[in-house]
Amino acid sequence: MSERNHEVIKSQQLLDEYGNIAEPGWSRKQLQQYSRIQIKAPKFRIKEWDYYLVVGDDCAVAFTLSDDGYVGLQSVSLLDFSGEPWEHTETRMLA
Repeated sequence: MSERNHEVIKSQQLLDEYGNIAEPGWSRKQLQQYSRIQIKAPKFRIKEWDYYLVVGDDCAVAFTLSDDGYVGLQSVSLLDFSGEPWEHTETRMLA
């Protein structure tokens, strides 16, 4: 079984003492606890984001919110799967 198909089933810190993913995989609910101070990189190199996708039978909307240390990004994408597939994305960047 590959790591990307591994189900994480116990609550734990997301990162180990070296700043690496403690247990690569996915979970059915939020089990991994994230703490920015555990990241072993300069603050300007830390990239954090949230991505949300809501899918219906023939359409979807996706939201991305990110903090890349030096710039922020907010993005909304609309997708239409009925008939000819269609997509439109609006993005705002913040210093």
